[in-house]
Order: sequence, then C-alpha cells, then structure tokens
Amino acid sequence: MAETNAGVVQDEMIQKQKEAIEKEIQAEHKLIGDVEDVSVLENQFANDPVFLKNATQLQKNHKALRRTRPDGNCMYRAVAYGQFERMLHDPEEAKRFKKCVEEAKEEMIKQGFPVFTMEDFYDNFVDQIDSVTSVSDEEKSTKYCTLRNLLSNLCSLLIIFFSSRLNELIEVFNDEGQSNYLVAFMRLLTSMQIKKEADLYINFLDGEVDVHTFCALEVEPMFRESDIVHVHALSKVNISSF
Repeated sequence: MAETNAGVVQDEMIQKQKEAIEKEIQAEHKLIGDVEDVSVLENQFANDPVFLKNATQLQKNHKALRRTRPDGNCMYRAVAYGQFERMLHDPEEAKRFKKCVEEAKEEMIKQGFPVFTMEDFYDNFVDQIDSVTSVSDEEKSTKYCTLRNLLSNLCSLLIIFFSSRLNELIEVFNDEGQSNYLVAFMRLLTSMQIKKEADLYINFLDGEVDVHTFCALEVEPMFRESDIVHVHALSKVNISSF
C-alpha cells in the first residue's frame, strides 16, 4: 500500500512539474512571434558549430524569421502561418492551395476519416483561406477613400493595406482557439498523406506499429511532437511555404 501511495504522489509531482513547464512556455513564447533579423541565430548557436553553419547558410536566402511556441504543434503552426502569409500577397496561390485542400477533403472521405469532425476543421480552414483574399464592403469603401487621398503615393497605400491584413492574420494565429483549429487540420492533412502512401511510410515507423495506429497516436492528436516522417508527409501536400 505504501509503495502504491508513493507512486501516486510521484505521478502527481510529475504532472505538476509538466504543467509548470507548459505555463512557463506559454508565458515566454507567443504562438507566432514578432519578426526578428535572421542574424540572431548566429548568436543563439555561437557555441554549436553544426547549427551555426546552418544559421549562416540561412542568411543567404532569408532576411527575417518568426518563432513559434515550442508546444508540440510548432511545425504545423509554422508551416500553416507561412502558407497563409504567402497567400495574403498572392491571390493565385490562394486559389491553387484552396483547390488542393478541397481535393484533400475528398481523399480523407475516401480513406474513412470521420466526416463530421473532419468537415468542422475543413470548413474553418477554408474560411480562413477565403478571409486572406476577400475584401468586405466596408473595407472597399475605406480603401476607396484611402486611394483617393493617397493616389499620389501608391506605395503608401499598399503598405497600409497589407500591414492591416497581416496584423489580422497574426491575431488569428495568436488566438489559441482559432490557431489550434488550423493546426488540427494540418495534422489531418499529414495523416491523410501518410495513409495514402502507407507502403512508403511503414518502413520508417518503429516497432510493430502500423500506419493507422501511428497516425491515431502520433499525428492526429494535438501537441504531439513531429519528426521527419511528419515533415516529409506534410511537404507532399503541395504547401508552398515548405
């Protein structure tokens, strides 16, 4: 009995420690961080030759970065944010990606995903795609007045327009509820791709686990960490931010 009680106490202590760590991470990290110069990575990895080399290499093609909260959803959230920001500036990319998502939904139905649950996440995801390219009547009126007042300075108009839409996008991704809904669908996309190419991915799974069990335990649940299998599968869903 004493050993049982000690085990219970230890489990409770572990759980409390885990919750404390999670609260600390939430306090220190936004879901989507502010823009930073990519050179900050050189200081961060100054004592790690391997990562320092990669950080230096990144500066050849990238000027800035945003960090995501390291909560197990970071890979999905980072890729999703990158894709949505790209669509904000490229309506044709939004159309292309929306078509890919629509085709993915049909594939999920074919694979037997629970339709009611999947469609809830799907509808929210598509609504967000539409929101980055749509302009309301009020916005049209405001932008007409702005255009009339700033016709002599088109550059300023574009900066105002995209800054406003970008701020709205960042707000969405930093809202726990809305952001996690988008992440949940990204996880479903990853699961779909792994199941679609089960004969490939089964070779990279540990132990006797099958693809469907792996997806149910390691891909679809929120806050589960990602590895090369998840990254590779998601990269094949035609997401341009990769």
